[in-house]
Amino acid sequence: MTDEPRDDRRRTDRGPTLAALCGVAYVVLAAIEGLDALVVPRRGDPAAVITAYLADHRGLVLVTSLCGALALPAYVLAAVGLVRALGGPDRPGVAPHARTAAVALVAAVVGAACAACGIAARTAAVRFAHDGDASAATTLYRWSLDARVAGGAAIAVFLFAIGALGLREGGGPRSLAWSSLVAGAAVTVATLLDAAVVAGVGDGMAEGVAGGRWSLVALAGSVLWMLVASVWLLLSSIPAVRRDAPPVIAARLIAGAVAVAAGVSGVALLCFPHSTPEFFSWGLAPPSVATLIGGFYVASAVVFGLGATSSWPDLRWLMAAVVALAAPVFVATVVHLDVFDLGRLQSWVWIALFGAFPIAATVVLLVGPRHPRPVLAAPDTVGRRLALVEAAVLVVAALAVTIEPVGATDVVPFAMPAFAGRVVGGWLLLLATFAAVVALAARRSTPAALALVVFPAGALVGAARTAAHLVPTGRAVVYVGSTIALLVVGLIAWRAPANRAGEGSGAPAARAAVVTGGTAGAAR
Repeated sequence: MTDEPRDDRRRTDRGPTLAALCGVAYVVLAAIEGLDALVVPRRGDPAAVITAYLADHRGLVLVTSLCGALALPAYVLAAVGLVRALGGPDRPGVAPHARTAAVALVAAVVGAACAACGIAARTAAVRFAHDGDASAATTLYRWSLDARVAGGAAIAVFLFAIGALGLREGGGPRSLAWSSLVAGAAVTVATLLDAAVVAGVGDGMAEGVAGGRWSLVALAGSVLWMLVASVWLLLSSIPAVRRDAPPVIAARLIAGAVAVAAGVSGVALLCFPHSTPEFFSWGLAPPSVATLIGGFYVASAVVFGLGATSSWPDLRWLMAAVVALAAPVFVATVVHLDVFDLGRLQSWVWIALFGAFPIAATVVLLVGPRHPRPVLAAPDTVGRRLALVEAAVLVVAALAVTIEPVGATDVVPFAMPAFAGRVVGGWLLLLATFAAVVALAARRSTPAALALVVFPAGALVGAARTAAHLVPTGRAVVYVGSTIALLVVGLIAWRAPANRAGEGSGAPAARAAVVTGGTAGAAR
């Protein structure tokens, strides 16, 4: 009898949590989609300018379009969660304003549909520009801008409806509802200015001040509001998060941000390894290095996505791994600053993230909760021994490729530029950190154990994606074989630490002491 209400409560809590995570994902994806916002052609530009941009920046346009497409379902799910949280029919004890909630939901769906049409038109325009059909490319590109204006109108309706819903029902902070109304008003003004450009009136003001990109200004404001709303929804929907100390919440946000950003970057690198100068922070080459790092990005998205919902001990190891990766990569960035085009937003995003992440993770580690060490030592297993050997080998490899990255070309089956090699060295140091955690930590860390499996798997996916570029054959065989060996070691280590410290020893009191100590520390 007592279990049923608890299960029901868990079930009702999952919806807002999922919506909040979708909202954060939407914000990150929309930010990546807007990387080229200030350099794309305007609607009134000549066909030659539009076609040249689409043809010369094909990779960038396709990557931003991919992020935009992925952002749309996240936006709709986040909107549904916010409607329910701020006063929808699922809120018990509150008379729902069903009509206002319905308007908000319909507006969210219509806005996403308009954006989807715009993305489809822009993607098709790239294809026609590549084939040299300037007329079709220009027409489709202008349609994509018109669809964005229509989507801006739908976003304005959604913001007005969600604000009215919050004020009527009181399902959230009144400041959140009022800010939604303010954002809706700003989006309305911006959309009207862009609509004036489309209609060919008011060009002197609308086109001259913002280059006909007022809808981008509106989108930026609505994305910022969605970020604030999603964070509020996340903090209010998870009881465990509400009990977390601020450093633990910060660690969850860092892990979540890493997961989303790394996932998007990894998919882009795996899909478009030949176009990195157009969309990535720097010209990552050759393609085999791009897909290797892309595989690492996707693997880290899996590990940090799981870790974002884990207990504090696992989050602590994740923060240590962030420092192990980001600190040396930031130092390498400063040394090789000449490889970046500082006139591109992507370059500054790279510098800012790799400069901020190690500082933020270090602060979290210093001020985070402390808990007593377990009473019993970890069981000595083959998997842990292999993980310790793997950690030592990876540290040596990381140091070697960091000190002499170009020399790695004589070992791996592709060219290794200096900066790219040092970035790979940072990833190897991150994986060595996870291997050391699996080998030495008394308490099993599921994200760390998973990392020993998914990182070699990601490297194999990257090698398969650019298999034609792996030369000579002998080095390629050794490279792939070594990666498979790491995968096998990871699978063994994944199963080996399944017995936590003290389990299977026949000492219930000692096991209870271990579990109690770890739980109390995580709670603090």
